[in-house]
Amino acid sequence: MRDVRKEAVRGFLKVFSCAHAMINTMAEQHQMPVDSNLLKAATGFAAGLSTMGDICGMVNAGVLILGRTGGHRFPDWKESLDTIAACNHFFRMTRNSVGTCNCGDVHGGKHLAKNFRRALLTGKTVKCFEMLYTGAGHLSELIDHGERRLSPQFQVDGKNRITDCFHEFQSRNFHCCVNTLQRIQELTNLNTSLLTNAVSGFIGGIGFSGTLCGALIGGVLALGLRFGIAPSSGRYTDTMKAIYHGLLKSDGIFRDERLFPAAKTFNRCKSLYQMVEEKYGSCNCTTISGLDIHRVSSIQEFKRSNQIDHCRMLSEMIAQKTSHLLDE
Repeated sequence: MRDVRKEAVRGFLKVFSCAHAMINTMAEQHQMPVDSNLLKAATGFAAGLSTMGDICGMVNAGVLILGRTGGHRFPDWKESLDTIAACNHFFRMTRNSVGTCNCGDVHGGKHLAKNFRRALLTGKTVKCFEMLYTGAGHLSELIDHGERRLSPQFQVDGKNRITDCFHEFQSRNFHCCVNTLQRIQELTNLNTSLLTNAVSGFIGGIGFSGTLCGALIGGVLALGLRFGIAPSSGRYTDTMKAIYHGLLKSDGIFRDERLFPAAKTFNRCKSLYQMVEEKYGSCNCTTISGLDIHRVSSIQEFKRSNQIDHCRMLSEMIAQKTSHLLDE
């Protein structure tokens, strides 16, 4: 069998998208059918959520893959718990191995685009290879071995905390990403239902990790469905062209729809991200909601204050903004 880690790196060199490289590599490695809609939806994940320097596109794409392979469908909530726990574990394993899961940390700035030329010239983009190599290995093992890859301590402590939060969301019939996608479908003519089972891990961040807001992820995926691209294998020349123009234009390359096909998606995803960031000071779940599963008192306060109602309002705000961006 091919080394899935090396294949993920090769895939990135061909398509210049860590998210698309991860999806294509795992599909080939594990004989998983992947339609063009999933690839299009993941377009905004690249470059730390469209150059905003947030969660690495490879990590977010891995969560989509775990959702697809888990075969879990809402509203069968009880069948989704194992996938949510696996997504949390995948995030933590990658972060512990590489030191971060944030694109901005790798490239030396909160917003990748502002520092892209410097990142290329200083060789910081090589860290992307390490992240893909490591993340692909962890994800492939989770797909092959499931819960046997979860540490005993995590299965007892971590999963218990996740289960506690999961039951609270279940009882309130709310899922950050799923509810947002459903609302976007109601507001527009965009069919988001094909993503429902794939996004099960985007709740409370990534599997209640408190990272990037799952409702925001829903908006990003919807924008990708409408405006995204679906590279299959790509050519090295496409990547070289993007790097060449990136050296010349720096942040401009990511806004140029003629030179960079994903720019149409990136520009809209950035607008959505900035709206949330300006309102809350961050796009992270823990900052926005106060939910931190590592602290029992935080979980109790989240329940006591009915904070899910606040999350529901944020989901509606994101769905409304996304619907306007889809019409532009």
